[in-house]
This record gives sequence, C-alpha cells and structure tokens, in this order.
Amino acid sequence: MPDKARRRKLIGGSATIAPVLLPRKLPRLVTAFANARRFSGTALRFSHDDLFDTVLAHSFPSTHAAKTPIISLRGDHSVTHAELAKALAAHVRAVVRPMIGTVASRRITGTASSGDATFSIDNAAERAVVDFIETNGLDVAVYTEDEGLRSFGNPQAALIIDPIDGTRGAAAGFECCVVSVAVTAYSDLITMKDVLAGCVCEIKEDRVFVADSTGVTVYEGGVPVTTAKSAVTSLDRAAWTIELAGRPADWVTGVLRPAIDASSVTGGFFLLNSTAFSLSRLVNGQLSAVVDIAGRILRDVPNARSEFLTAGNGRVIGVFPYDFAAAAYIAMQAGCVVTDGCGRPLDDVDLLDNTERGIQSIVAACTPDLHARFMEVIEHGMERLCNESRS
Repeated sequence: MPDKARRRKLIGGSATIAPVLLPRKLPRLVTAFANARRFSGTALRFSHDDLFDTVLAHSFPSTHAAKTPIISLRGDHSVTHAELAKALAAHVRAVVRPMIGTVASRRITGTASSGDATFSIDNAAERAVVDFIETNGLDVAVYTEDEGLRSFGNPQAALIIDPIDGTRGAAAGFECCVVSVAVTAYSDLITMKDVLAGCVCEIKEDRVFVADSTGVTVYEGGVPVTTAKSAVTSLDRAAWTIELAGRPADWVTGVLRPAIDASSVTGGFFLLNSTAFSLSRLVNGQLSAVVDIAGRILRDVPNARSEFLTAGNGRVIGVFPYDFAAAAYIAMQAGCVVTDGCGRPLDDVDLLDNTERGIQSIVAACTPDLHARFMEVIEHGMERLCNESRS
C-alpha cells in the first residue's frame, strides 16, 4: 500500500488525524479550523496531502520514529509508546485549550471517582480521550480521574491519564495546567515500575515533555529544545512547590515551615495546584523540588482524617497516582530523585487505586542532596506534628 494511503487508513476516512500541536508556520486557517471544532472532541479532517504529512510528522516526531513500533492503530500503522502518549495529549489539548479561562469552564458538574470536584472543562477532556481512542481503533485499557478504568478492544497496553491536571488553574486562565498521559504494560495490577513512556503537555502554552526508556525530549513550539535541571543542593536556594488544595493547610505548612522560611526570599516558594505541571518544571530547571506530604500526614498523624474532611469540604482529597504517573516518570528519566513522603521509591505504587487508601505523598528534587535536605525537614516536622496531635 502506498505510504500516504496507508497513513490515511491509520484513522479512517480521507486523511483524518487527531488534532495536534500545530507548527507555527502552518496557515492561520488551520488554527482557525481547530478552534472552530473546540468543543466537539472529534478528529480534524484534512484533504491536502502535504498538510497531512506535515501535521503527522509533527505528531510523531523523528526523534522517536526510529524506534520499534509497539502499539497498533487502525489499519496497519503502529507507533511507539512515546508517540502514542504525545499524540493523545496533543489531541486533548486541542479540544480544551479554547475553554481555558472561560466562565463555562468553571461550572462544577459533579464529583470524580477520586472525590475531587469535576468541572465542565474536565468533561470535555474526558470526551476527547474516548474520541481519540475510538477514532484510532486502539486496543488499550484506560484509566482517568473521572471515569476510572475502562477497556477498549483487546488491550495491548494501559493508559493512565489525567486529562487536565490543574483544572482550577485552567478555569482561571493560568498556565499551570497540563494533559498528563502515561503508557504502561497491561496487567491486573499496574504500578509505577510498569510505566513505559509518559507525556506532559501544557494546555495554555506550547511546551511538551516526552520520555521513554531512551530519555527525555522537551519541545517548544513543536521543536526539540535543550534543557537542564537545576543543580541546587541547599534549601535556601531552592525554588519549589507544595500542594494545599483539600489539605489541612496549617498542618502541611507547619511541617514544612523551616524549608518555607529558608527558601522564600533567596529561592522561591510557590503554590501551583498541578502536580504534573510542577514535576515537569524540574526537567527544565524552573523548579528544584516538588513536595506533597498529604498522604503521609493522613496515615501517620492521629485524627488526621477529620482535618482532611474539613479541608476537603466533606471529602478526603490528596495526590493520587494518576496525578503523577507520567510526570514522575519523566522527572526520574531526567535524573531527578522522586520518592514518597517517607523517602521510599514509588515503584510499587498502584496506579489504579483512587480510593482514600491510594492517596500518596511525593518528594521530588533535582539533586540527591536537596532531596535529603527536604527529607530532614519532613522527618522533624512530622515528629512535631504527631506529638502535638497526641497532646
């Protein structure tokens, strides 16, 4: 079969592809057409062969093209795990990006399986995921925050997806919101050590972070760029984030206060409300650490659950495995140290557990020395908090 005809068969119809991050040199008409389809979640259709080739090449960049194809799509086309993650993330981004910062995006439509609030922009992202999978004829199991685990066809792999990590930021029009896609081996129990590739795709801006066993590639405007993680080793120079949404703020900041005080002037202390966005900033050096100790507090501190229920408006909320599956994998592939709140590896974390028992903690740092400094603060702070809660 001729190459172009075979590619058309990839998704069915005449030169049909999923929306992708369009190169800036493409005609404005293409971008306008993408925006016109912004709420539909359906695939874009092009009849011009040259335009089709350009967009397909952008969706599956040459940096991954030489690898052995692993995932089969409709027809006789295959892509690597990294290519699949990037294309799916780009599709979701194209659908939800026009909704960023709009009043409609802020409407609360329900409660996710994790217990967190679901917004209308989350619903659009969930529909985009299903559309991409069905349009491409993928045989995969899919886990998302709002819908849990679903299977399509005879799964060859599993996709752990947070269609929008940082929904509150997206609704407010801030840049700290991303699409997160991890591709894993498929089995009854899927853990962090089963992750094969990951992609974190900015929604408002145009950075994309992609990783597999060969390393990490960062794209800006569709072009691979050179990045370097921070070399910071001390708390006073650390630029870092914590997560407070649904957490008892006085407890979290009480444990971490020495690090906050040390870094707030000469380093930087931020609340970004997106674990995946924050972890990706370790890769390009914008941040030097990411900390969320909710899971450890919930397990180790007496009477912690009641405090979490108060902070979460009647629900226990924390960081779940789907929040960090792709981003933690990317950070580790970039050479960062990523553990739970006790300093243990994340390898055995069940990526499908969205119950209260599955709430995690995470400590990620650009260097081993900085990670050790944060763990010292956490250990001392947790000891103080536990003693205070018993008195």
